[in-house]
Amino acid sequence: MKTNVVCIGDSGIDHYLEKNIQWVGGCSLNVAHHLSQCSKDMQVHLFSPLGTDPEAKLVQKKVERMQFFSHFEIIEGYTPVQSITNKEDGEKDFVEYREGVLREFEVFPQHHQFLSQFELFISVVFRQNLPLFESICSYLKKEQLIMDFMDLSDFDGSLTIVEMCLPQLAWGIFGLENAKHSKVEEIINFGIEKEKNFIITLGAKGSMVLHDGIIYRQQAIPVRHVLDTTGAGDAFLASFIANFYKYNRVGPAVLQANKYASKIVEKLGSY
Repeated sequence: MKTNVVCIGDSGIDHYLEKNIQWVGGCSLNVAHHLSQCSKDMQVHLFSPLGTDPEAKLVQKKVERMQFFSHFEIIEGYTPVQSITNKEDGEKDFVEYREGVLREFEVFPQHHQFLSQFELFISVVFRQNLPLFESICSYLKKEQLIMDFMDLSDFDGSLTIVEMCLPQLAWGIFGLENAKHSKVEEIINFGIEKEKNFIITLGAKGSMVLHDGIIYRQQAIPVRHVLDTTGAGDAFLASFIANFYKYNRVGPAVLQANKYASKIVEKLGSY
């Protein structure tokens, strides 16, 4: 029996300004795609809003060729667009985010029956989708949530946003490649105190996983040439979750996640 998983959140367009290229992406869409590639033991679904603009058609057309189940809620307005530039070392720079209809997307009572089929919920939280985050936390009654908190910069680095979903949280993910060592230590100590499982990606410095009070460290996999880091964290998360939930072993899962994400950064686009 496959585990039913839903990636709930953003789909949209990544607009690479320097090359004027539009790439279908969004954190939740990226994770759904990578998870469907990494796991044969999970039935992967995407639940996401789209607007009524041409960009929505681009997303739908692309997703039709992907190997997960999609459920789009069409809302009058604009599909999310993330404008991106890349530094010389390939590091992404998120220039501007137009959240569009994402700001109106929440888990409402009419969604509860549909969502009741899922065992795991994967999402991401940032300033523009706080209502969605709060509605997911309100809906879930047990530890079914895998939440990406990114670098916490939208919340001034505060862990209050993490505290809001502790009863629902199975795994918390943080992208801290630009953070000070003291911030990494603060998050690890918080996880130990709250008895929670955390994944921390550190870019070229590798990654850390806190599981059952034990800290695992993994060096980054050498990459010949980094072209674009967009979506690398989504790829890492999907690979880790796929392998951990299959084998229940942290070490091999984090190693495989590093290997998988290292391939993503060698080309333009999030998958």
